[in-house]
Amino acid sequence: ISLCICPTAYCQKLLPMGEGIKCQGLINTMCVDSLSGNIFAGGYFDAMNELKTNNIAIWNGVSWDSLQSGVIGAVYNLHSDNGILYCAGNFTIAGYPGISHLASWDGTQWQSLYTIPPSGSVWCVKMYKGALYASGNFTSIDGVNARYFAKYENGIWSAVGNGLNYPLVQMETVRDTLFLGGQFTT
Repeated sequence: ISLCICPTAYCQKLLPMGEGIKCQGLINTMCVDSLSGNIFAGGYFDAMNELKTNNIAIWNGVSWDSLQSGVIGAVYNLHSDNGILYCAGNFTIAGYPGISHLASWDGTQWQSLYTIPPSGSVWCVKMYKGALYASGNFTSIDGVNARYFAKYENGIWSAVGNGLNYPLVQMETVRDTLFLGGQFTT
């Protein structure tokens, strides 16, 4: 796998990221930390350029590095907001036992966002108007009934409306609107 950075919006020239990415596996998602400019990559892979990373890695502008011991299981989506990385997926451990399916990385260690883990995998996350939104194949998170869609605000999880009839696969914000993507109908 080779990865390049485009230095301008019109992309007249692609610049390689070091030697690119050499990994066994699949990269599902990438995001940029707007504070540091670092790039995070997540998916289902063991190593980046022979450095053991366990499914998640960070590009610091010069080389790839690990985030502690990574995560055990697949990373589906990454989102960065104000220096905090949010990681969603079908993983059983993020740094410490008990942190599964959804975790945050503060630059030095993994953090849990709940006392009781989600009842299933988390497919995507997005910060919107100061709250973290999560969707996936879960019906509860932190003991709160939330069918496939939940919101984390001021340290508390809540359902978003009546939930969805199918998990989202993507969320994106444009100006003041949160856009949802997936096969849901309600």
